[in-house]
Amino acid sequence: MQNTISEFKNYIDQFDDDFDRVHAIMDLGRQQQQYGSQPESALKVPGCQSSLWVWGEKTVCDHWHFKSTSDGLFSAGMARLAIEAANGHTTEELADFTISWFDEINLSGLITNSRMNGFANLIKVINGIVNQR
Repeated sequence: MQNTISEFKNYIDQFDDDFDRVHAIMDLGRQQQQYGSQPESALKVPGCQSSLWVWGEKTVCDHWHFKSTSDGLFSAGMARLAIEAANGHTTEELADFTISWFDEINLSGLITNSRMNGFANLIKVINGIVNQR
């Protein structure tokens, strides 16, 4: 997980101001699943300003693979950060997957409190999916 987060931090840090950083996150959101194409098993993230859906499954090697879709580019970009950090890990490795994993990025400097709450809820939904299976 930490490698993905460090890569994202390096990507964001190349931009000079917060406006450009926010747009970089939105650009990541353009690479999401097509909105409305989520399976019935997808869970809607509560408290998100946009409609954000996430779902996941274990591979034959017991590694998780998550996907998401949103009607908002910023939410989709933030979701991509979270799911890329979680993808490829086992249930045991995701046992301590919390918002604190993302502290080095300083998200609070980029996003509002309400968006930060939505991101925290996304992490909780991912954990809920992992803990259900």
